[in-house]
Amino acid sequence: VASFMHVPKNKAKRVFQSLGRIIKPGGIGLVTLKEGRGERVVKSEFGKRLFVFYENNEFFNLIENQSFRVLAQTTKPGAIGNWLCYLMQKEEEKNERSDS
Repeated sequence: VASFMHVPKNKAKRVFQSLGRIIKPGGIGLVTLKEGRGERVVKSEFGKRLFVFYENNEFFNLIENQSFRVLAQTTKPGAIGNWLCYLMQKEEEKNERSDS
């Protein structure tokens, strides 16, 4: 989900909640973010685009209490700054059936 780096931080938890509803349990995805702080609107040949930057611990705080877990995390150098890459899995639904 490279497009996640264009989601404003004040909407990020809501986006993960929506993803949690549509991705089936056990589903795996990759989230890539630019490392840094804050948000910036950048003009390019494609027009104005919002870029949102995260620090590693900030992303873990964001997904805390969400329905995903990080299977692996790595940082990759980019042309401008680093990429934070997270291999994630939607948690299996808990079986709440009681055996009575």
